[in-house]
Amino acid sequence: MIHRQIFRTPAPGKPMVLAAFSFRHDAHLVPDLIENVRPGLHGCVMWDDRGAADTLSDETTRRQALLTEAQALGADWLLTPDPDERFERGIESWLPDLLEEGDRILWSFQLHELFSPTEIRTDGLWGRKTVLRLFPIGAAMIDPARRLHGRWAVDDRGHVCRHSGIGLFHLRMALPARRQLRRDLYAAADPERKFQAIGYDYLSDERGMVLEPIPPGRGFHPPFLEDHGLWSPPAGTTGEIRPDPYEVCLTRAARSSRRRGQLSAHHVMDDLFRASPQDNDLRLLSARFACDAQAFDRALHLVDEALAARPDDLYPRILRARALIGLGRSVDAGDDIGVLDAAVPGSPLVAALACRANLAHADLMAPDAAWRGIAPGDATIREGLAMVRSDLATVVIGFRNQPGLPAAVQSLLDQDEVPEVVVVNSGGGRVAVALAPFLDRIRLITCETPLQVGAARNIGIAASRAPFVAFLAGDCRARPGWVTGRLARHRAGALAVSSAVVGEDGTGPVALAANRLHYSTRHPLTDGRHLVHYGLSYSRDLLDLCGAFPPGLAATEDTVLNRRAARFAVPAWAPDVVTVHRDATTLIDLLRDERRRGLRRSAHLPYRSLAAEATPALTLQPSLRRRLALAECRLADEPGLSHAERRCAAATLWLAAQADRHGLTEGLAQIRSADALLAEAAALADRPEAALEKAEAAWALDPEDQIKARRVGELRRDCGDKDGAMAAFRAALSLDPADSAAARSLVELVALGDGAVAALAEAERRALAAPLTHQLWALAAERAGAAGLSRWAVALGQIALGGAADQAGAHARLSALHLSVPDPLPATFRRLAAARLAAAAEARRPGHRPPEPIGT
Repeated sequence: MIHRQIFRTPAPGKPMVLAAFSFRHDAHLVPDLIENVRPGLHGCVMWDDRGAADTLSDETTRRQALLTEAQALGADWLLTPDPDERFERGIESWLPDLLEEGDRILWSFQLHELFSPTEIRTDGLWGRKTVLRLFPIGAAMIDPARRLHGRWAVDDRGHVCRHSGIGLFHLRMALPARRQLRRDLYAAADPERKFQAIGYDYLSDERGMVLEPIPPGRGFHPPFLEDHGLWSPPAGTTGEIRPDPYEVCLTRAARSSRRRGQLSAHHVMDDLFRASPQDNDLRLLSARFACDAQAFDRALHLVDEALAARPDDLYPRILRARALIGLGRSVDAGDDIGVLDAAVPGSPLVAALACRANLAHADLMAPDAAWRGIAPGDATIREGLAMVRSDLATVVIGFRNQPGLPAAVQSLLDQDEVPEVVVVNSGGGRVAVALAPFLDRIRLITCETPLQVGAARNIGIAASRAPFVAFLAGDCRARPGWVTGRLARHRAGALAVSSAVVGEDGTGPVALAANRLHYSTRHPLTDGRHLVHYGLSYSRDLLDLCGAFPPGLAATEDTVLNRRAARFAVPAWAPDVVTVHRDATTLIDLLRDERRRGLRRSAHLPYRSLAAEATPALTLQPSLRRRLALAECRLADEPGLSHAERRCAAATLWLAAQADRHGLTEGLAQIRSADALLAEAAALADRPEAALEKAEAAWALDPEDQIKARRVGELRRDCGDKDGAMAAFRAALSLDPADSAAARSLVELVALGDGAVAALAEAERRALAAPLTHQLWALAAERAGAAGLSRWAVALGQIALGGAADQAGAHARLSALHLSVPDPLPATFRRLAAARLAAAAEARRPGHRPPEPIGT
């Protein structure tokens, strides 16, 4: 049954890499698989399963035999594709790069499911699939209890999982008949869905499907030729074919909704509601996911049904207002907003809906304008009489009226299509004088109080009207086409558009090296596998879904929001939308800047997690080496450089990378010291004042860690310093608006000082800043109940459920809220849903009971 094939022996000192896989009904696909991986491997071990008697033989037995054979051959690494999978081209170049990262890493690959020979499916669960396929053989650990969908290796015993960024193409799904057969086969083999919480119905469900061509230059070889075969045994021979049960459908919908599959989640919830038409919560979940998917017509139809059946409910009015605003019928949303305002006077959520509905005509100069609620008290505004109306607002972020600010503004006003320009300048400076030639064409907000970039972004969003919002740093310029390139993609349907960065022309080899080091993954000619999406413009609908930029972070505030936005859309890459960045032109300035950048980056993931390691510099080496290599590749392609300039730039790159490493190492050492102080504070639990002193010292050393800020708040509270505690909790939330523990502590203090209604308003504001955090909506629902607003508590609980439809606790909480109205029927539905989800989770828990063997 075992076959081996050796292609070549490893070079001296290099690891041996073998492929390991089984085949049966797909045996005819093996030659192309071998051709696909041969250029990068030393050989393969194969299990020929064609002689098996059972319809599905035991997966763990096959894998263990392959592992034993690979070990006998001396393999150091295993690559474990299936016969119907093909790796992205270039394995001979990208595989050695992955191995160079060290033998502690388990590499996962982006799984692209072919739905035709030339197209991949990208919506929902399909667009975010990753699979572990490359690992050091010492990490192999095959769980005998996982008879289906088991893993070859686990990330314990000192190993860590990393995503390679390399594509892996799955051929089996390219034919509808194979999709259906695959669904039926798994449904019969796993009738209780013990091995996959999302079930199998999604495999053949094409509703909400989004197909995209294989990315240019990212395909595979040899090419796929459809043979119209099924590549599988008949499904009915493995057992009864059942549809996914209720609790599995809930889990599938919830996970789809968190992975750009909101439309699919809408369809699944609609199925569940149509099967149980008295469960109104399911109808509202379906409408909510339709809104999130921008399918506002579908949402409107559902909420109209809901209000016809239950006119006193409040959540349908929130959803209807959202849908009407999304359809461009903001005036029609006024009736629902009025009903909500009468039911919950002073609600920040209702105020936000009203602000969104009235945005096109809002008086941004008014004392109660929305942007003033998030700006410092000393902020002022002036608006030019000649400002244009545009579909794109651009927020120019100035700090202390830096010298490049006028050029940044000029570059926007010189565009073919002039955007709505909003300048937010903090830290003072005579900015009105510097921008005097442009004041009649821009909106200028300025304050003496210094702001972090996230805070300036949030103010600019609130002080603009256009349906799309972009940002430009005050030391950058927009090249011609910057606005039209973005708008072309937004008008074609893109919710977010990412852009390229280049340096100033003619500024010398030092500036060139700096630019390539910082922006090699954002250059207009960047290879797709190395591209990172930054410099985003966003649709306002997407910003509403994602919430605020963290206003307290000194950097990476866009990373935080972009991660939220990735739950709804992949940014459209616009290499023709180019931002010109000013870089250091002298070596001493560059090295100082790189050290500062390294210090700053150490405070953020993934680097922060390295602070606990004994030798973080060793762990950092592979990623820093990769960063340097990318910059060197980009520099090698730079035209027009003399040999001397090229050598100078290369040497500068190396020196800058060392300064960056020193800064990172120094920053991690500082974080390690801060962590030690926080541990000392924890050991002084019986002496809160002494613990507070240690915790404050830890926070001072590591000011961008919301955990330390939150701990300081808890200790200040315990020491009786209510105001100091609230300040620390607010600081924690400015670093991480999704910190539900800090939000709860803050809201509790507000309740003690200002009462239940004020606490509810605070909770709503926190939820609006991080609307994807269901715990914050649950907190707001709890506070609405404490304020005696039972119907509003139910509405907020229904919002919370939309972010956690797969969690038993969320259904149980909403059940209790329904009972408080009282409304026993929906309470019963939620209680039963909670019980079914809890039972399913228990059944999948390791050690619950050994699953039955598959196929026997």
